[in-house]
Amino acid sequence: MVIGLPSTIAKIPASINSPAKPAGPTLVPTIGHIVDPELVTVPSESGKGQDLARCPTCGVFVWSLYGGAGSLVKCVKAGTLDQAWKVQPDVHIYTRSKRSFFVLDGSVPEFEEYYKREVVWREDSLKRWEKLIHAI
Repeated sequence: MVIGLPSTIAKIPASINSPAKPAGPTLVPTIGHIVDPELVTVPSESGKGQDLARCPTCGVFVWSLYGGAGSLVKCVKAGTLDQAWKVQPDVHIYTRSKRSFFVLDGSVPEFEEYYKREVVWREDSLKRWEKLIHAI
């Protein structure tokens, strides 16, 4: 379930010729309002498909289920966070299919496909994964 909706209004950025304007209908979240997400399976680079949860009202994808972890690990989409600029990626994956306008600067590891956890993840992350994998 999604508790509330994003507290900020999506906007089309201002340009030299026009001011910023709402990107769609204004959403006014109600405190304590609970919405069950709509689960959608979409094609993925791995060929297994990826399960995404989206808001049934506005269609924004809120999280995806982490491959191999069932419903126990959810990857929250940074763009749905109120302060997304405070979150930085640890790694970029499946870069061979990224859009040409999305420029990577090499500040974090980049992989054309997935990577080996044992090589990339920190030790504390690997320990948490080990505990979790036994619950799946």
